[in-house]
Amino acid sequence: MVGVPMQTLIQVHTPADMRGKVFGFQNNVVNIALIFPLAIAGILVDIFKLRRVLIAMGISVIIAGVWTWRSTRKVLQDAI
Repeated sequence: MVGVPMQTLIQVHTPADMRGKVFGFQNNVVNIALIFPLAIAGILVDIFKLRRVLIAMGISVIIAGVWTWRSTRKVLQDAI
């Protein structure tokens, strides 16, 4: 609900000769950002049980998603 509209906005507002650089940079940032949750999850699974860690991470992803959706909704509407 957030990723596709944001990608569309980036593509529309980025000059054609810069799109490869912008999307390449974005891909690198996303891959780097994914290292931290994976490392933290591994440590937490060792301390707690897998089920508890998965439930806690799922709840945190839902909360972050709702917060992101609510905070970017107006930006997306203004951009259209």
